[in-house]
Amino acid sequence: MPRVDPPARLRSLAITGTEVDGRDMRVVDDAYDPDPNRVGPPELFVWTRFRDAPEQDYLHAALLTQSSTHWTVAAALRPHAGFGEAMAHRSISTGITMATITFHDDVDVTKWLLYATRVTYAGRGHAQSEGRVHTEDGTVVASYSVHAMMRGLQPRAATPDTLL
Repeated sequence: MPRVDPPARLRSLAITGTEVDGRDMRVVDDAYDPDPNRVGPPELFVWTRFRDAPEQDYLHAALLTQSSTHWTVAAALRPHAGFGEAMAHRSISTGITMATITFHDDVDVTKWLLYATRVTYAGRGHAQSEGRVHTEDGTVVASYSVHAMMRGLQPRAATPDTLL
């Protein structure tokens, strides 16, 4: 397990428009940063938990899986000054094109889980990451691989039907 601050020492992350009722996320070193000039290594470490437990085990697995796709684009942009996650869906078109996950143990999403995402390739409009999900005691409960597309958006001429 990576040596990172525990969730109790970190601030809650609230991303406007992506809030999920009952979910709490905390990013190590506040590395999920909208500032495109803040650079860092191509990795993110994010603690996540849900306050309410679904009854079925498969829903715990589904919630863990859904969260695994969040971090690849932001981690891929971190080493590049002038590019940042705040540009996604505005000046950079991004999207997850493939995600695979393997479960190694049962999971309880009401307990803190650390998503350790490392981008292994970024270029030519693509990013590839690998990651692991750890419990607070260090147990690896899942591993994942994510492929994302990232392309610059072409500005459109403003016409009455394209203005918001």
